[in-house]
Amino acid sequence: MTTALDPQAWARAQAQALATAESAMPEAARRLAFAATLVQAGNVEHRAQFGAYDYQVHNPDGTACTVHGQAPTSCTCAEWRGHAGDKGYACTHLLAVRLYTRAQELMEPPALSDWPPEPERPTEEGTRDAQPCPEAVFSLCLRGTMHGTDAQLTIRGQSEGMFLAHVQAVQGLLDPPGGPASERLPEPEPASPAVAPAQGGWCAIHRQTMTLQRGKDGAQWFSHKMPDGWCKGK
Repeated sequence: MTTALDPQAWARAQAQALATAESAMPEAARRLAFAATLVQAGNVEHRAQFGAYDYQVHNPDGTACTVHGQAPTSCTCAEWRGHAGDKGYACTHLLAVRLYTRAQELMEPPALSDWPPEPERPTEEGTRDAQPCPEAVFSLCLRGTMHGTDAQLTIRGQSEGMFLAHVQAVQGLLDPPGGPASERLPEPEPASPAVAPAQGGWCAIHRQTMTLQRGKDGAQWFSHKMPDGWCKGK
């Protein structure tokens, strides 16, 4: 017996934790998908020396944020500071910590004690025992850049429906080919001298591309649709 972690059981626990969170927080599907990639990449680290509920979450660009996972929750990232006044808001790093801790709770005890499994033995008929289906029936690995930094997204699903939902959730996270999303936006039409040109095209709060909007008076701005209205990235 060893205490090594069964990777398939751990992946199943992560998938179950993500599915539960997506059902409870459909409005946070994109942030949950990105948080899940942080957990899958092993970027969530329990820092017991800081406190029983303190974690360090490593970002794809090499930076790290410190998260306190119990009330009052907190994170050192800019996203958390930008929503300091929003009651109940959870930044991407806090969501990653919650997925990580929930997956740990879902792990079955045998997954820690019975790994690695015993070698397969031939059956009485001389054939090998049937093996269980792997954790990820559907899997897709995407490589590209995120805000100009090299990144990799792994999308998995137990069923076709779950897999397609996860694919849809991560759309827009990676930069378009040829450069960051902000560099691929169409050039705005020249504005009149009395109207300042629109600036920005990427919402750092929700991590997605915004659409250029034009008012009847010639004013321009970027925004994107949210369940409760429009966000201008501020």
